[in-house]
Amino acid sequence: MDKKVNTIMAGWRHTLWSLIIMTPCGFTTGLVTIIGKDLKQAEVLNTLGQHVATATGKGETMQVDLSGLPIGVYFVNVTDSEGRKCVRKVVKE
Repeated sequence: MDKKVNTIMAGWRHTLWSLIIMTPCGFTTGLVTIIGKDLKQAEVLNTLGQHVATATGKGETMQVDLSGLPIGVYFVNVTDSEGRKCVRKVVKE
């Protein structure tokens, strides 16, 4: 069974500045791919702040499977190898 792949691009400028772009803005099922520089971890939280998924790795690409999650709003907390963090809201439709 093929899973739909969604993409988040992450990049850092300065110490605390961050940018994450997700295409498309909402998704219905499948994998979310996170692209950036020196990625270390991505943690997915629900609106209650509960941990629901994690992706770990090194390099420029990570994937996290959100197909088992219910419809709702989630927050992806991305950390790079230098410990810098950025957060982006994603919506499962």
